[in-house]
Amino acid sequence: LAVRADVFTPDGIAALTAAAEGFFEGGAVDILVNNAGGLNVRGELCDEHMTAEVILENMHMNFVATALMSVSIFPHPRHSPDPE
Repeated sequence: LAVRADVFTPDGIAALTAAAEGFFEGGAVDILVNNAGGLNVRGELCDEHMTAEVILENMHMNFVATALMSVSIFPHPRHSPDPE
């Protein structure tokens, strides 16, 4: 399943979760691969341009969005026909 969604927004996370629920039999999602992230501008976290705003943007992109996507999908593997 490939879904184009902005996982940095609640609407994008909800859309991706809904697409997975609709695609897989009984909404059973057995695994989630979080493969979104990056840097706004390469190197900006290691020089004089590192501001609180830049740090927070990168934390949202690389940690918060991943955590929220995981929370959204988390109930599904427990309801899988083969949760092991």
